[in-house]
Amino acid sequence: MANTIQIRRGSKAALSTLALARFGFTTDTYQLYIGKGAENIPIALNRFTSIASSATPTPNCDTDDVYIITALAEAATFGAPTGTPVNGQKLIIRITDDGVGRALSWNAIYRAGAVALPNTTEGLVALYCGFIYDAGDAKWDFLGSDISAHAASTTGVHGVVAGIMEAAEYALTYAANIEINWNNGSTQYVVLTGNTTFTFVNPVNGQVYRIRVTQDATGSRTVTWPTITWAGGSVPTLTTTANKSDIITLLYSNGIYYADCVNNF
Repeated sequence: MANTIQIRRGSKAALSTLALARFGFTTDTYQLYIGKGAENIPIALNRFTSIASSATPTPNCDTDDVYIITALAEAATFGAPTGTPVNGQKLIIRITDDGVGRALSWNAIYRAGAVALPNTTEGLVALYCGFIYDAGDAKWDFLGSDISAHAASTTGVHGVVAGIMEAAEYALTYAANIEINWNNGSTQYVVLTGNTTFTFVNPVNGQVYRIRVTQDATGSRTVTWPTITWAGGSVPTLTTTANKSDIITLLYSNGIYYADCVNNF
């Protein structure tokens, strides 16, 4: 004899607390819940909303599990999600620009942890941002981001999700001042055609990074480093020989870079 599964239904506001293992469905927000006795637990349905562009994109957590922007054409400030979230609810925001990197900023309800919230898109690259709702603090906690290239070149494309970075190699372009963005890859390299100053951005606690510095055909190029705790207590001297390389390995831990240098490859 077949068993009948009963599902309580009605508007989200009218849905009462479900008994243990009982199901409920909201007819206005299309959410499925299962009862825990003291609270209703949402069952992910991967509902999504897609827009082309907005200066103030604002997900609705009652109707959106995935919020997609397909061609962001301006700087965007993400508004606090509307609706009534529940503890542990997940939200994914996927952002693709129109081919030009766009500045991103976030309402204070989006809370960063070890991984900083992204502040820019990267030009025809889909940027995924994951969040989970903390009802105790009324915050959407940022879990991390991942990027997926659909442009012609994918050099240096990597991912950072919940503090875990894929190993990817990224070629830096020489300049008198070089910003090394670890979102571009955990291993980066440059050929020095002059002296330079490095700065680092977007580190993740617990990650190991590497920089390969190669002299050009002239040699004797120097690097000025940001604040680093070096092995042995002093800044290493780079190999001055033309066309030779040095490899610097860095551990970022508790907000501090610890590094060592191996010379003359």
